Amino acid sequence: MLSEASDRMAFILKKALERGVHEIEVTVEAERNGPRPSSAPHAGSAPSSQNAHPATTTTKENSARKARPCHNSYGKGPSKFFQITSQWRADGNFVGLDMRP
Repeated sequence: MLSEASDRMAFILKKALERGVHEIEVTVEAERNGPRPSSAPHAGSAPSSQNAHPATTTTKENSARKARPCHNSYGKGPSKFFQITSQWRADGNFVGLDMRP
């Protein structure tokens, strides 16, 4: 996943430089509607924290979560994630990004 993230960032920056872009920002729509990581429940996790956003969990829940490995990834799996990001790059429209000169 780290390699995919760095490839995507390098692609965005390369295209931005080619287009004379000096500012890149995620659009409000992408922030609101984009895919979210899946915090798959792991052994021993409290039911109240399985689907909670990290900002809304209590300190106790966060401490318990840190004590166990937590896998945060795109919910439909890495193959689907790679397919989506590959198609996004191929489209070249930069949907979800506001690129300004």
